[in-house]
Amino acid sequence: MLQLPSTRRLGLLALSVLTCCVDFNDPPLHYTYATPASDTEFQSSSLADQNITEAPIAEMINKIVRDEFPRIDGVLIFRNNLLVLEEYFHGHDAGIPHNTFSAGKSITSILVGIAVDKGFIANVDVPVISLLPEYTSYENPDKRKSDITVRHLLNMASGLACDDWYMRTEEAMQKSNDWVKFSLDLPMATDPGTQGSYCTGAAVVLGRIIENTSRRSLQQFADKYLFGPLHIGPYEWHIMPDGKASAGGLFFMRPRDMSKIGLLLLNDGQWQGTTIVSSAWVDACRDSQLKLPGPFDGYGYLWWKQAFTGDVQSYFASGNGGQDIFVVPSRNLVVVFTSGNQNTSIGLQSFSMMNDYILPATQ
Repeated sequence: MLQLPSTRRLGLLALSVLTCCVDFNDPPLHYTYATPASDTEFQSSSLADQNITEAPIAEMINKIVRDEFPRIDGVLIFRNNLLVLEEYFHGHDAGIPHNTFSAGKSITSILVGIAVDKGFIANVDVPVISLLPEYTSYENPDKRKSDITVRHLLNMASGLACDDWYMRTEEAMQKSNDWVKFSLDLPMATDPGTQGSYCTGAAVVLGRIIENTSRRSLQQFADKYLFGPLHIGPYEWHIMPDGKASAGGLFFMRPRDMSKIGLLLLNDGQWQGTTIVSSAWVDACRDSQLKLPGPFDGYGYLWWKQAFTGDVQSYFASGNGGQDIFVVPSRNLVVVFTSGNQNTSIGLQSFSMMNDYILPATQ
């Protein structure tokens, strides 16, 4: 049986519902751009001062307000590390945590990178089974399971018969009492590293590896090495039936904090002059390791890759329904979208907004 949401999560959801029902502070129907105010979190600038053409951005916001881009909850744009646009819709605001769904997997990648940097995990080619001593045997025994490495999990290429999109493996995993063991109990479908398929269980296993090697809970590890230094909060982990936090997504955080994840990677793992994760790890997140089934150009280290018109390269975190953190190094750009279009193709409309409005405005 799935565990019921925690009291804290219910509180976050209640806050969101009440805010949405009480007062909408959406931009007016005929949008006029205004420079965001600087505050203790971010320094701001105008679009014009960062060489961004205002007209396409205003047109995009007008279409969001008119629901021509349906159910967009928030849009934030940073250029040159400065906040140039921050707009919320449908009662959302800067203080409301949003379900990031699978965009949380990309945060797991950063946590693994920190664990490698600090020597908790020796390297990404360590066999996974050696890092999980609490499990002495697995169903569907196959000698290839001993060959699965941390790298294979980061690239969704473990070889396990795990495919959330076409085999609905995630749904089956969520009905089990131990998501880590469920994932590694699956039969092998291919040799590790030879073929990719989207598998939430891979990120879940990585979370347990972080806990085992660091001897900290996932929450404690993230607070000490990532969320604390970036001043991220409030947030809420998804808790698995065994009482441990899931590294596989369904993580609630503010859109502003999603932006901090993007800015961290844009700046090669640096935050306010301090190295949080190595530039080598960020480089690996940028690179495409393989192509998973689906519409995007590539995947690797739990980050997606996509080229837009004009061969503008990006890498991004993406969650069901349109929860996206785009990093575009050539434009010194980070863009965050949150929305409420779960389980529909409308969740991909952020790519149209990037391709047709934001990137043309930043040339």
